[in-house]
Amino acid sequence: MLGCEADVVLAARLRPKKAAQYVAVEAKVRADFKHGLSMREIVARAKALDDEHGELQRPPRGTALSGYVGKKATSKYLAVLSGDVGDGRRAVRAA
Repeated sequence: MLGCEADVVLAARLRPKKAAQYVAVEAKVRADFKHGLSMREIVARAKALDDEHGELQRPPRGTALSGYVGKKATSKYLAVLSGDVGDGRRAVRAA
């Protein structure tokens, strides 16, 4: 498993459904998610942080990309992904 404990707890906070799936797998295979650290403990830590600080919210889509290419280029890219070409027409994507 890559990442430190804080990274794994953060991932569990960001994707609680996926973390719950890992808890189920961990129980089925009867092995800790990470040596000495069970997924059940990771989820408990994530829940404690959510209870104390509130649930984490993901940043708006394209936030990281806009830091590299700018907001205008990011908006255009996201519009293409959504199928909107900006003039009311729908983009046609090749299969």
